[in-house]
Amino acid sequence: GYRWQKSSNLILGAELSGDWLGTDGEANCVNTLPTCITKSDFIGLGTVNVGVAAGMVHFYVDGGVAAGDYSYSQKTALVQSWNGGLRLGWTAGAGVDLALTSNLVAGLRWNYYDFGTQNSGGGTSPTNVNFQENGSLITARLEYKF
Repeated sequence: GYRWQKSSNLILGAELSGDWLGTDGEANCVNTLPTCITKSDFIGLGTVNVGVAAGMVHFYVDGGVAAGDYSYSQKTALVQSWNGGLRLGWTAGAGVDLALTSNLVAGLRWNYYDFGTQNSGGGTSPTNVNFQENGSLITARLEYKF
């Protein structure tokens, strides 16, 4: 990421980040007995942020684009794979950074992400199911400033 201190306490920035996940979600499929499954193994965020510096502490809010890799399936006697792939959505959050030294920064950030609703169909019925992916990320980090 990049941050620019515009005045004595106003800070503007932009950041790209990615996280490997291991998330699984299960629920009953609509009007069917099988279970529908959604899985994700990656999420990426592209955000802009604005914040204020107060001594060695930087408080900020951010928002931008989220991208995630999802797969959908139906669990019956045999697991049947449906659609999946890259999903685009939005993210918003807030964070705080603490300068430990002139080059070393520790930070904590929370982001909510939402990929909306994906309608997918298939399986033994077949049936159409609406999958909704959203959630929160909490990121602790240690950064080195150049």
